[in-house]
Amino acid sequence: MRAESRITGVLAIAGAMGLWLSPCFADDAVRGAADALKDAERLAWLRNWSAAQPYYAEAEKEFQASGDRRNALFAHISGIRAELQRLPLLETSERLADELEDPLVQSDARLRLRCLVVKGDVDLDMDTDLAKRDWTEARSLAESLGEVGWVNRAEGELAIVSFLSGNHEAAALSILAAIVKARKMGDIASVVRYETLVADGLVQWKQYDKALKYFDDALEIAKSEPDIQHPLLLYSGKIEALIGLGNIAEARSLLDSSLGAAQAKGAIGYQSELHLRYGLLEIKRGSQARAIQELRMATQLADSIDAPRIAAQSTFTLAQCLETSGDMGAASGAILISINRSRQAGDRVMLPATLAVAARINLALGRPAVADQYFDEASEIASGVIASVRNLTGKDEFISSLDQLYLDHFRFHAKQGNPGAAFEVAEQVHGRAVADALHITPKTNDDAAQMTVEEKRLAHLQLALMRSTNRADRLRLLNSLARAEEEAYPAFIRRARSDQSPATRPVALRDVQRGLGANDTFLEYLVANPQSYCILITRERAAIFDLPSKTEIEKAVDFHLKAIASKADLRGSGRGLFRAILPAGATGTTNLIVVPDGALHRLPFDTIVDDRGDMLLAKHTIWYVPSGSVFNILSKRTGPTPSAKPVLAVAAGTDDIPEQVGPIRRGLFDLAGLNLPPLPNANSEARLVGEIMGPKSVVLTGRAATESAVKSQPLDGYRVLHFAVHGVTSPSRPERAGLVFLPSADGSEDGLWQVREIEQAQLSAELVTLSACRGGDGKVMGTAGIESLVTPFLAAGAEAVVANLWDSDDSFTAELMREFYTYVRRGLPTAEALRRAKVDVIARYGANAAPQLWAGFILTGINRQVFHD
Repeated sequence: MRAESRITGVLAIAGAMGLWLSPCFADDAVRGAADALKDAERLAWLRNWSAAQPYYAEAEKEFQASGDRRNALFAHISGIRAELQRLPLLETSERLADELEDPLVQSDARLRLRCLVVKGDVDLDMDTDLAKRDWTEARSLAESLGEVGWVNRAEGELAIVSFLSGNHEAAALSILAAIVKARKMGDIASVVRYETLVADGLVQWKQYDKALKYFDDALEIAKSEPDIQHPLLLYSGKIEALIGLGNIAEARSLLDSSLGAAQAKGAIGYQSELHLRYGLLEIKRGSQARAIQELRMATQLADSIDAPRIAAQSTFTLAQCLETSGDMGAASGAILISINRSRQAGDRVMLPATLAVAARINLALGRPAVADQYFDEASEIASGVIASVRNLTGKDEFISSLDQLYLDHFRFHAKQGNPGAAFEVAEQVHGRAVADALHITPKTNDDAAQMTVEEKRLAHLQLALMRSTNRADRLRLLNSLARAEEEAYPAFIRRARSDQSPATRPVALRDVQRGLGANDTFLEYLVANPQSYCILITRERAAIFDLPSKTEIEKAVDFHLKAIASKADLRGSGRGLFRAILPAGATGTTNLIVVPDGALHRLPFDTIVDDRGDMLLAKHTIWYVPSGSVFNILSKRTGPTPSAKPVLAVAAGTDDIPEQVGPIRRGLFDLAGLNLPPLPNANSEARLVGEIMGPKSVVLTGRAATESAVKSQPLDGYRVLHFAVHGVTSPSRPERAGLVFLPSADGSEDGLWQVREIEQAQLSAELVTLSACRGGDGKVMGTAGIESLVTPFLAAGAEAVVANLWDSDDSFTAELMREFYTYVRRGLPTAEALRRAKVDVIARYGANAAPQLWAGFILTGINRQVFHD
């Protein structure tokens, strides 16, 4: 039996661990169970769940035998966390959700807290929205119990959720605060975890030197406690940082010492993961043979302890190594194992990627029909995951992680000359986040960790989708998932969308054709190496055209943009683009509708020069859409109610400023070191827009242009929203983007209307104009599209958004907006009104109207009349 003094010491911290035990024991069995549970809790507090697992199992068995259901359940739930490496995530999350509904768990705060903690860890690897609910309730419960340690841990985990949801700035501040508090409380395991995560973030941003400082500090702290969980993430992150700095030998040495420590502790799971790291390191070193050996060892160890997630990752990487080595037969066998392990683990992220590699391997083996089946299965499972992600950034990041899947699948159909199938692949990802938002905008209950009946149904459907090997069943499940999504999140479906069916499949090519006019040509691009493509669609035909490589297109776009910036003659660069990216017959109609991709997101197509030396602007009306699916949805919208006001025009400028030197730019600024110049023409521009649009217009300028004033307006009750303001962003972190108003006098709003706030607004506007700021620019998220200020306005319900791809001149922009709104008020469709305005200012100012001043303004959405005079 263990030393009595140790039992007494551990009993003293029982409350801090969320534990309750009777003060006296009926027999030695119960005393042994209590002892085992204390040891388990000490190890669990150090986040060493695997070492705690045998003690939890012992305690559960003894408590059950003695009839102590409460403590048996506590040990059982904790044991789930200890076994998580082997358990399928979806099923485990649902199982814990059922435990939360147990009357005993509902009535016992400490038992419920433990269940929430374990469920929060499960959901963090699977569904950030569920994880947020888990940890929010856990924090509240810990506060009520006075458990300051768990309060801080909940804060730290919520910071991780915030980071994964795209709110990087707030997440960084929260996690640093959690580190400070953990240090004060002596919670060394949390210090190690959170410093490791901060360092890992720095590695992702390639700030390797800064990352190493955090890694080294965390390692020193970890060494102070022999029983702390083996910090695999810490070692892996430091190894990646060392590789980034070119210190391969030191990275290898660190792996060696880490593996030695894992072997000394008999930690098979960690050994498996470390062999996987060895394999990745050997791949970076170009040693495929050594990598294959290490990856096979990782798989063998993972299978020996039935750890399907590690086995799935190691066999996935092994298959890619074997593919690179040309051993397609062995690669095929390895990828089949990875598929089976991914299904077993219920890994929704790994499974589509694994299926995509299986498709590629089968293509190499000359099995196109089998490859097509794998492509379809991968796309359909990924579609189910995309549908379950609740925010724009999260969807785009997941899609971009699977870029190769969609590129390979598209290329497969392109080579077969099948435009309909290729179009469907592109539509699965192009503008997907906006398309999903236009179907339904869910509201979640952040306070309730328990899953609703509808959410449980979603979990069942997701699990069935992953495990299905029959396409008819998968299509049926995708339809059921779409319906279940609307039932689970019925809070509001935007006005005039009630006729829309659930977003089960991307729009079909024939449906886009039906929505085109006789003078419309629809161009959807996919930019890739070694070959790019364009699908040309009219009412009568559809065809796929081969284009130059991504590298060549990027060079051509950069050359053209430099010519615009330097006010050079555009005939050379513009004609080069005409021949490179516009298929034969593309300019045979007056209207061009463009779904850009890659570098083409930065290109104003109306500056392309045809073979006769004319810019397309002269004869063609051009506008852009995120995808054919978004085009199809918006084309069926009925617009705002007849009682809607004509315009809300907002300008955060001033008419009373000191004399300026040189032109004033309305630019897109980074929040760091923000120094926004005044906008002398913005207020007068907003007032002019109000006058043009009619007496019922609402104009907010100067000191009245606060964020709270804008938000307090019935935003869904305006036909047009016009913002003559600055914008802010961070080039690498698009979630920080926003429009700059004045802060509220009471301090309730900071004056920055950010992406995550805009996308939650309810809009019915037929037109939103972001006058002057580089709102059309942003981070390109692979095949998912671009994350700019345009995207959240479309997702919030706007039918069209006019924004600039670059900075603009304050004075010239005011003139352009005058012409634009005059044509809009006369009843011209919005894209045609923008084209006419550009033509007019060019005619008026001649050589002084350089493309740099007007070309950046583009319209994204649909080309529709706002007013009918």
